Amino acid sequence: MKKPVGILHVKVLKAVKLRKKDIMGGADPFVKLKLKDDKLASKKTTVKYKNLNPEWNEEFNVVIKDPESQDLMLNVYDWEQVISFFTCKFRLKLDVRLSIGNF
Repeated sequence: MKKPVGILHVKVLKAVKLRKKDIMGGADPFVKLKLKDDKLASKKTTVKYKNLNPEWNEEFNVVIKDPESQDLMLNVYDWEQVISFFTCKFRLKLDVRLSIGNF
């Protein structure tokens, strides 16, 4: 079992022009965040009822164990139908920079 090496801070801001999912022409979107191959539960935003342009402005901290192999998965779902609007996958990469010199 790998030990944590860091924390990824994720801020979910908003979505724009989501497709209509409800009979009445709206949507009830929320976002699910999960690290690929992580056994911890997903993190979720609040549901924005009847909104095709939701603004969440919600922040999450995700513990990183292996930045070279873990992907951050973001899925936007409709609350009533549990149908995904879309999925985003982000490859994590450890970027360490060392600067030496006079500043």
